[in-house]
Amino acid sequence: MSPRSCKPTLARRMRLRTMLTLPILLLPMADALAGVGGAAVPAFPNVVHVGDTFSGTLTITNFSSGIPLNADDTIAATGIFLTPSCANGVGTCALPDTGVFAVTNPMNAGDPNATACITNTFTVSAPDASGTVQFIPNTTVVLGPSINGTGGAGNLAGSRCKIKFTVHVVKLPATDADGALAGIQTLALARVGLLQDQQSPLDTGQATGGMEVSVALGSPVLTGAKSRKVQGTAGTFDLPLTP
Repeated sequence: MSPRSCKPTLARRMRLRTMLTLPILLLPMADALAGVGGAAVPAFPNVVHVGDTFSGTLTITNFSSGIPLNADDTIAATGIFLTPSCANGVGTCALPDTGVFAVTNPMNAGDPNATACITNTFTVSAPDASGTVQFIPNTTVVLGPSINGTGGAGNLAGSRCKIKFTVHVVKLPATDADGALAGIQTLALARVGLLQDQQSPLDTGQATGGMEVSVALGSPVLTGAKSRKVQGTAGTFDLPLTP
């Protein structure tokens, strides 16, 4: 056989190159379709008054995508934070406005459409310098597979954790978070610091959310036959009633 006949033909070289290249091209395409992600959404009344006490909620939802990775996997939610009042920010407060709300008594909300943390109990930390509190579960909150997974909408309840808590309105915000609206607005922000795929631990993400709340002065409350209690920006006063 001559030396020339040992060289691969052009067509053979192209086939070999295609066989070696295809797996390299396909793997990144599959990874690009997957990802760990979610939402952490606080819910307050749209309008509250100084002196009010109400129930708020924080709902954490697994929205991971990619089948079989990561939408069909369970996701651990670690670091559950709420900033009840903030002048500016997304997830994390960039311009704190502290002391507007006092948050206490967190618990599982008992919502049949949010069952991921149905067996969890929670405590709440003291506010940090930005007014942010952390909801601390007795054990790690684990969210079920996403609605983007094989189970579709049937996964919704298991992919959600809803925490209920008590909120007392202490004072008006110092800074209006939205000058385009009448009254004084503040932002309630929530975030989960780490979402981690339990079947693929190197796959992680975060969750954030928020809403705008209008805060107004409270209405006068009658406290007796001779006075009424009025909450103002400088404190609480007993004013005589007109005979």
